[in-house]
Amino acid sequence: MGNIIFQKIKVFKFNLRIIYVVFILLVFSNLTFLINFNLTPNLYEPQENDTAQFPYVDTACKFSKYELVYKINKTDEVFNTSTNIIFYSYPSSIQCHGRPVISNANFLKPSTEVVNKISVGIGVNTLLDGIENVSKFSLMYILILSIFSKFKIKCLKVKTPDVLSFSIFLLISTIYGILVYPTIYEAIYNIVFALVFGNLIIFIIYHNFDISDNLKSLVSLSIIPLLFSDTNISFFWLFLLVSINLYQKKRYMLNRYLFFIFFCISFSTIANLTNFQYSKHQGWADWILFTNHRHKGGIADYKNGFQSLVFVLDIVILIFIFYSIFYSFYKLKNTRFKEGFSNSIILGFIIWFGSYFISQINSNVNYLVTKFLGLPEDIDTISSIQPDGVNWRGITPSWELTGLWLLVVFCILTHKIIVQKKYIFLSVLILNLIAISFNTQRTVLILMVVFVTFEIINNLKNKIDIRAIALFLFMLVLIFQGPAGERLGSRLQSINFNYEISEALRWEIAQSLKRYDEYDLNLPSPDYSFYEIDSYTTFFKKELGTENKLIINTFNVFTKVFGREFQWFRFFYLTDITTDDIVFGKGAGQSHQELAVLIETPHSAYFTILFQFGIFGLVLFLSLFFFLIVRFFKSGFQYEYLLGIFIFIANLKTEFLMTHNQLVFFIMIMTFLLFESKRELDRQKTLEQY
Repeated sequence: MGNIIFQKIKVFKFNLRIIYVVFILLVFSNLTFLINFNLTPNLYEPQENDTAQFPYVDTACKFSKYELVYKINKTDEVFNTSTNIIFYSYPSSIQCHGRPVISNANFLKPSTEVVNKISVGIGVNTLLDGIENVSKFSLMYILILSIFSKFKIKCLKVKTPDVLSFSIFLLISTIYGILVYPTIYEAIYNIVFALVFGNLIIFIIYHNFDISDNLKSLVSLSIIPLLFSDTNISFFWLFLLVSINLYQKKRYMLNRYLFFIFFCISFSTIANLTNFQYSKHQGWADWILFTNHRHKGGIADYKNGFQSLVFVLDIVILIFIFYSIFYSFYKLKNTRFKEGFSNSIILGFIIWFGSYFISQINSNVNYLVTKFLGLPEDIDTISSIQPDGVNWRGITPSWELTGLWLLVVFCILTHKIIVQKKYIFLSVLILNLIAISFNTQRTVLILMVVFVTFEIINNLKNKIDIRAIALFLFMLVLIFQGPAGERLGSRLQSINFNYEISEALRWEIAQSLKRYDEYDLNLPSPDYSFYEIDSYTTFFKKELGTENKLIINTFNVFTKVFGREFQWFRFFYLTDITTDDIVFGKGAGQSHQELAVLIETPHSAYFTILFQFGIFGLVLFLSLFFFLIVRFFKSGFQYEYLLGIFIFIANLKTEFLMTHNQLVFFIMIMTFLLFESKRELDRQKTLEQY
């Protein structure tokens, strides 16, 4: 009886500890509301005899976002106008945090003839915003942890980081701050304080839940950007202290292959240190690596050494964090490793999909979701049409990589339904197929068919539910009948093997050459005229510096099959890759001006890696690819390795490196596959001993 009472007291203490943490996070996550709270808001309503005008917004931040929206809505109501508001973040003082501080509508008049579109900058103070982001991200993490743990208590012992672990963590955070900001004060104010606060909070949370639940929650969030404002740091950095402490306590050895990875990632930047220029971060629009745009956290300014260094540091830290937490889970010898991983991906998709539709309620909610999830761009609507199709991207900043993420979810759901006969996931599959039909990526459709075919053939010996297969085929037919199928059919019909340079390709290259002047790009230009080139073969011989027919024909065929003529020709023609660059690369994150502005991205991870990391980076990337192929066959065709292979295939015509959340997702899934392989090898050794 006494033991039962004692256990209940311990549970009560645990609950109180979590309640205290949640209360603190709720308060700090609502700093914007607390600063803007006003019992007597300024809600003056315009009258019909007034002149129609938008509220004047400036850095005096006279009214809150709520007051601004109220005034604009009343203006629309009184003067029969219609206004769409787009909110975005803008640097401000503490007093103006969360309040409108700039607007393009100050000198515009509301029109009754068209829908008025105005942009309003909402003040963001870096210190307060960092604390808010830590609190919001942590609350989301606790919620997902609670779902996986079913609100069960796993660990009651209070743990604190040891002095050495905390010192190492603080040193790394300070080094990051020193590389970025002109003074120690600015480093502490803008990022170090938020990192210390966040890591201590996550340390408490992590040690109050089971290791497996922590890992599952981390996997679920791996596709969501969760970026801090004005930095390339994301939520996952909040596990740095936990990871260092795990390393110190367990004294595990870092895998030798891990050091090889760190070497390949860092080598190009170290080799280019003397070629870089060094200027520190001065403001929100100063470093492209920190600016809100599609490639935030994934691309650096031309020859900016500090940006390349912090980009490399981010990759190394992310790899170390995922390796440490996966390793801790691996040591548990948990047999449900794969099952928990797949369930985590599915929950992540549900969060991802649900967040998107919540964001579509109105512009105010859209901005709140954007801020809450640390997104680098505004969220598109489903009707956001691209030149060649719908190309819907949900809440992630890349259409093609959203398609790749949806493919991974589709494959996991397919395996659960066809092989494991878990029909409860059919509803999630329907949502996934709806998302794929909006996204319309052609490579995804092809790989979907490949995967379903693989699952059927690979499980012929088992009893497969014919009804499930028929349902899958019916759903695939429906998708192929929509815009996605039309895009794929159009692409297949357009494939030809005429290797003469077309006028359309010449026109595209001419437009790209104009970008030197349009964007004032101080970059090396091509040393010959594109009009001298009459065929693909001539072009690739000149650019690759080889007469080898196998290499030349491979590039010819791949360029045509993947439909990347414009993108790949721009990459080879306009970038100044020298022999030294092939060996050393131009440095991690190099560069926005070359890869994003001038050539509008290479559209191949292999080219981007060669450009930035040189031959060492490409060898690392290809070694991972071949490793997955070998493990796929040796494991008896386990589908998880096929997922990894699909990622490498898709990256032939797209890229993960320039989009931060896809970089995180890639690191996470590769870490999972490496540890899954190690688990299987250990199991085989154990069986051989008996």
